Amino acid sequence: MEEIQDRIRLYVATPSYTTARRMLATRNVCVITGAPGVGKSMLGDMLALTQWESGWQIISLQSHELDKCWDVWDPSRKQFFHFDDVFGQTDIHERMITNSGSTIARLIRRISATNNKQLVITTRTHILREARLHDESLYRTGLSANECIVSVKEYDRLHRARILYNHLYFCNIDRAVVRQFVSNNHHLTIISHRNFTPRLVEQTILQCEHDSTPERLYERMIRAMDHPVLLWGPSFTEFLTEVARRILLHLASYPLPGADAQQLRAASIRNATPLAYRRALTQLEGSWIKITSPPNSRPIVTFNDPSCRDFVLSFLESETDCVIDLILAATDAVQISQILNYSRSGINISLKYPSMNRAIVTNRTKVSDAIRNSWETWSNLQHEYPVETLHSLSLADSAFDLGLSRWIAERVLQLGSRFTNLHSSDAAAMGALSALLVDTEIRPSTSDQFNGSRMLLCGWWSAIQEDAEWDASIEFMSWLQNCGDTEIQNEMDAELKSSFDQWLDNELELTLANSTDATEARASGQSLIRLAERHFTPDEFSITFEAFRERVTNQWDEVIEYHESDDDEVAWHINAATDFPMEVTPTNPASAVIGYSSPEDRKIAAWFSQLL
Repeated sequence: MEEIQDRIRLYVATPSYTTARRMLATRNVCVITGAPGVGKSMLGDMLALTQWESGWQIISLQSHELDKCWDVWDPSRKQFFHFDDVFGQTDIHERMITNSGSTIARLIRRISATNNKQLVITTRTHILREARLHDESLYRTGLSANECIVSVKEYDRLHRARILYNHLYFCNIDRAVVRQFVSNNHHLTIISHRNFTPRLVEQTILQCEHDSTPERLYERMIRAMDHPVLLWGPSFTEFLTEVARRILLHLASYPLPGADAQQLRAASIRNATPLAYRRALTQLEGSWIKITSPPNSRPIVTFNDPSCRDFVLSFLESETDCVIDLILAATDAVQISQILNYSRSGINISLKYPSMNRAIVTNRTKVSDAIRNSWETWSNLQHEYPVETLHSLSLADSAFDLGLSRWIAERVLQLGSRFTNLHSSDAAAMGALSALLVDTEIRPSTSDQFNGSRMLLCGWWSAIQEDAEWDASIEFMSWLQNCGDTEIQNEMDAELKSSFDQWLDNELELTLANSTDATEARASGQSLIRLAERHFTPDEFSITFEAFRERVTNQWDEVIEYHESDDDEVAWHINAATDFPMEVTPTNPASAVIGYSSPEDRKIAAWFSQLL
């Protein structure tokens, strides 16, 4: 929360805050959407801070950590779950866990029916649209009913002026530069620009903090707003060393959680000296990247802002030779998987990075060889997500015709008993790899391979979200039995029943929570009864279903009373985190308002006079 309190001093209240607060109070769930850089994350932080001040436990997790929410779920506590960029920063294919949509759908349904839980997730509008198209479980949750759209249009002239004022007030730019910037009335041009966003203001000021003049600051800001995607262009092409640029290109090939610092170094150092590499990291840190050191873990390198990744990907799209170079130099199978994910991403038939896609198709033989080579090195390091990576490579194999389907199936069997040590919650990945074994007729034959196949099956059961997956998983169990695992039915019957029992309890709870009436609840319950009867004896879950029938007409909804907060509450939180008042009285009121006729102009002049 300390980091949020530090950032919140830059926040300016807009109508979306009140909308989001009302949505949380009445529905427990708020999905904050909008274009890049409009303030989605800042609004999410503000909501978290508000609830923290009211005694709620704040739980902020990354997209690959979604399943951890069940580990920290405490029925007795008021808990506020916060997921930023939940479906990816630039594209849904960035997700390490491909069934995060199902997990989010389940979480939304659960929290919607729980009075002491709230959920805020942020996502770019186009990524949410893609996620709905690709994920039926997400589509069926009715996310639009919980959507709070943050738009540039809601930033009127006063909002924009306050945002720019806050950033100039708290920045590290020399005060003489700031004073001259305001004296030249550059601030009036900036707040009137059609492409004004808080992020463009923030990033241009950060880039000018250590070496700037009033005119350079103004020109950099105008250029960024005229061409937002090129915000990072001058820094990338003119100021960074070749080593620093190579670090950024490789960093874009890692998933959103970031790159292990040592692995990133191995992939990007090439022929640079250790001293040159350290200098490059120092040059990047604070603007392009951030380096964190989690407890009991090695340092992790991530992009400092999603717009950094946006730029690097746009650069790779324009310079496709760099894409193939990255793949050939990769030391990590995840890197290649991530690049291939971007190369095949798009909406319907429109590719997001068509030039990258063509480069992969043209060089598919090189790409296939690179995948094989990197896997052998990478898998020996006992990484945590080989199932998800193999699934991602399988999808790429289908998209680019890489000729790797049998090779991937063989790698699945090679995992063997390692399945017992893997953290995997991706039912889609485990189901797809099970189907791949069947389709390629790559059959387990050794004891270790059979044990690994069983663990794959158990992992699939523990992560299943949809009804149809039970039918498919039990068909896979029958296939294993036909392969020679004659004891699988007897030895795994208890595991199957236990996993189904847990899933069924959750589904029945969600049915009771989301049904609009008893008729709808009974119809959903009947569908679950038919599913259970297909795979178990009729009386196996009879007590569970009887209890469900008794509860089906109960109504327990309690409406949380919402009290309008508007800007007063926001002002209290911002004042608590800053050392200046929201309403500023100019030191020289008479001179501050000369030449300004409207109340709005006079108010803006009064604010910026404090910077003179």
